[in-house]
Amino acid sequence: MNDVVIRHNRLRNIIADFCRRAHLSVRIEVGRGLLGTHNYTRPADVLVDGWDRAKPAAFDVTVTSPLTPVTLNEASINEGAAALAAETRKHAANDARCQALGWSCIPLAVETFGNWGREAQGVFSRLATLLALHQGRSKSTVVRDIYGHLSISLVSLNQIMSSNQGQATMAGAAAGGGPGLGSGALIGAGIGSILPGVGTIAGSVIGAGVGMAAGSLFGAILGNRSAGKEKQ
Repeated sequence: MNDVVIRHNRLRNIIADFCRRAHLSVRIEVGRGLLGTHNYTRPADVLVDGWDRAKPAAFDVTVTSPLTPVTLNEASINEGAAALAAETRKHAANDARCQALGWSCIPLAVETFGNWGREAQGVFSRLATLLALHQGRSKSTVVRDIYGHLSISLVSLNQIMSSNQGQATMAGAAAGGGPGLGSGALIGAGIGSILPGVGTIAGSVIGAGVGMAAGSLFGAILGNRSAGKEKQ
């Protein structure tokens, strides 16, 4: 199970737990292979019965980065633009399937820096109202509790992912260093024809440096792609 899935599932489980505390009927990861199709995605990470005028609601959790090329410009101007874009993508992918199943599709999108989308905010507000009634607490206190639990998990898992991406960068550098030594020997052979006895060593050093740099870049690219990737 990769880091993206672990992060997604942790947030999903927290939301499902708060729903259960509010005495709501909850099912996890529902919709796979329904309607006789070969689409095995699950539009309901958390399916809550009777949420929308007696209709079940399919909560679809997604984490998105505001730093991707597609959303960077808009996100730099409008707060929450990346979350809004993620909500739009989820509706386009799942609205028809949810409608056919008699569900409401509600994306719960959060940006990697912790900003939740409007639909998620609406869900958490309503959930806090229900929890406050059941627990005899103020709604504002429950709201802070919900966002606090989600924020702690998101930040801690982002840190783990960042650490793992750093290791991927180092691995990429090491992988690049090997070919770099080989290419360095070839470069050295060419230089050696001009400066016998020096060229092979110098060329190997140069080639290794180039290989290590390329490997570092490769590892960084892999890490960045992983950080912004959404679980479908």
